[in-house]
Order: sequence, then structure tokens, then C-alpha cells
Amino acid sequence: MEIRKSTAADFERIMEIYAYARSFMAATGNPNQWGPTNWPPAALVWDDIESGNGHVCEHEGRVVGVFCLAYGMDVEPTYRRIQDGSWLDDGPYGVIHRLAGDGSVRGIGAFCITWALERCGHLRIDTHGDNVVMQNLLEKLGFTHCGTIYVEEDDYPRFAYEKLAANGRGGNMTERMQITQKAQAFLEAMYPGGDSDLMCTDPEFVERFANFAFDEVVDTVQLDDRTRYLGWLATLLGCQGIDEYRALLPAALRNGLAPEEVKEVVYQAVDYLGFGRVRPFFTATNEILEAQGIALPLQGQARTEPTRESRLAGGEEAQVAIFGEGMRDFKSKGHPDYPHINTWLVDNCFGDWYTRGALDLKDRELVTFCCIAAQGGCDPQLRAHAAGNLSVGNSRELLIRVISSNLPFIGYPRTLNALAALDAASQQ
Repeated sequence: MEIRKSTAADFERIMEIYAYARSFMAATGNPNQWGPTNWPPAALVWDDIESGNGHVCEHEGRVVGVFCLAYGMDVEPTYRRIQDGSWLDDGPYGVIHRLAGDGSVRGIGAFCITWALERCGHLRIDTHGDNVVMQNLLEKLGFTHCGTIYVEEDDYPRFAYEKLAANGRGGNMTERMQITQKAQAFLEAMYPGGDSDLMCTDPEFVERFANFAFDEVVDTVQLDDRTRYLGWLATLLGCQGIDEYRALLPAALRNGLAPEEVKEVVYQAVDYLGFGRVRPFFTATNEILEAQGIALPLQGQARTEPTRESRLAGGEEAQVAIFGEGMRDFKSKGHPDYPHINTWLVDNCFGDWYTRGALDLKDRELVTFCCIAAQGGCDPQLRAHAAGNLSVGNSRELLIRVISSNLPFIGYPRTLNALAALDAASQQ
């Protein structure tokens, strides 16, 4: 069996498994845990998918199990109060919720719990007092019954269990994680409920990266949320950071960016990265928007007609507005061996995309600059669009802040290249 994060494509299958689980619970003397409320609701399943905490277990290519795994300090608020006992350890922990299998393969529950413990090192889980099947499984796996907790969805008590891995990674290692209050607050705003994977497997890295990226950098570089996430998404497109893009996009939507703006960032990137490299970002964006209940396609943003004349006229006006009157009739100034490239730059790059709604020219130049800076190897174009940003009103100070904000995602060499391009453009 294999475990991976759940996606929007898994939703229907996940709901089928939960329906089977409710029937199984009722048949084994546990009708009250999920049955009366038809638990879990679809909205919660979508939340698991969107947050990255949802996981599925596959056997021979078929999804046979599902669960939610979150990790962090005090990640489950209902665990703060435990009755008739106490927790074994007060350090950061992983928590499993909504574990279920379809009954087709033996050992799904044990496999999923063991997998989670191996990654977190410190795991908590609760179950209904009537769920004897789960209680027996947890005791077989070496979990300790620590006491009783209560959950928000009903008044039935839950038996609380906990286990620390024998290698000590759960207690001793995670206790040494010292994520600052500012970084923790920023992470919570980005990922309500916590994001688990690297905190489970690489706690020392997470400690240093989170404190740097989400405390030191954020505190030093003062940006409004919308501009920060606009730069981050464009940067992740440019450096092909699809996994981090998936993690950050829901946070961007919660913190200042509209769905239409996100789509325009993706569209804008195609002319600077190529559709071959941007195609996975279309898929990721669509899945995340649909997981949030946003109907696709979104409202159209085209501002030119799909004719050569309209696109050329709109593209030329955009070029002139950004780079000045010297761009007038740019389509006729191409190299004699490949004059069509200049024409395509006008009607396609600028006429098709820069003329669209949702983002203005200042936004689009910022997106372009971040995309080019992140992919590297395009220094002449980077200098040109640094100048374009200054021309449309994005100040040198703003660009320095955006470049600095992007550093954790593209590293120092490309950050220094971007600053050098800005310096060169500022001296023109």
C-alpha cells in the first residue's frame, strides 16, 4: 500500500469510503460516532484537501483508505483539556482524524497509523467510546490510553490515545524546535490547522526556515499581503516550485488575492516560461479553486478582440504605456531574418495578456519581473522589465522589498541577479 495527499479528483471516492465506514460502524456496535450527523461533511473533506492535511491510501492503484493528518504545537484545540488522565508529552505532535477504509484490504488502519507515526514521531488520536474496533487497534499498536476528551460535533466522550516513537524523534527532537511567535502566527494565518509533512520529517529544517522566511524576512520586508503573495506565486511559477505553489495558493486566496487575479498570474506566466512549464500550474490552480467551491471558468477578462488588428493595436498601446513612445510600431522593427518575433511580442505577449482585466499594468510588470528573476538566465529581459516596473510606477524601494521577500523561494544567486538588474535599470 502507498499513501499520498488527497486531491480534488479523490473527493467522490473519499465520500464513498466514509459512507461505507458509517455502515461498518453501525454494524459493529458504534452507530453514534458518525451516523447521526452523517459525518464527516463534504465541506470538511474539501478543507482537508485544500489544507494539504488530507491523505489517501492506495492499493494496486485504487484508493482504499482516507485520513487527515495535521502536525504542530497545540494543533488540536480540543486536546487542551483532557479528563481522567494526562498526555504523555507536551511537545508538538501529529493528530489523525477521520481515518476510514473501504473494507477491501486488511490492515488499512494499522498501515496508515504506522505511516503517520514514522513521520511525526509523536502521535495522538481519539475515538468514540463505542468504537471498540479502533480501541483494540490502537492498543495493539502500542498506544497509551491517556484519558477522555470531548469534541465539538457532539456530546459523546472520546477516548484519547498517544504514542511516541521509540527513536525519540517525537518527543526530544520536536521539543527542540523553537519556532518564534511571529513565525508561528504567520504560519497559522497561512495554514489554519497546520501543514504537516516537513514538520514531521525535517523539524530542524522547518525551525530555521520558518523563523527566517516567516519572521526575519517578513519583519524586515514590509509588504501588504496582496503584494507579498502576488510576488510569491509569480516566483514559484518562475522557479517551477509546484509543490510550494500548491501549499501557498490557498493562503494567497485567504490573504488578499482574488481567484481572477490568481488566474491572470498563471496566464501571464505562459509567455515568459512557456506553456510546457506552466501547464502543471493550471491543473493545481483549478483543483484548488474547485476545492473551495469556486465555479470554473471564471468571468472572462479579455479586453481585445481575437483578431490580429485588435490584438496588435492593444498590444502596442500596452508596450507604449510601459516602455514609452519608442515602442511605437515595434512590430516593424524586427530582425530581417525573423521579423515575426516582434509581431508576436506585440499581438500575443502584450495584446493577448497585458491588456486583460483583474491585474493592472503595475501588477503585470511585477509578475513578469518575478517570473523572469526566478527562472534565471534571462538577464537582458530582467533588466528591461526592471525598467518597465520603474516606468509604470513600481518604485525601486518596492522592487527591493519584493525581491527580498522572494529570496527564501529562489535563493541568493537569483536574488542578487535581480538586484543587479534593478541597479542597472535605476541608472538609466
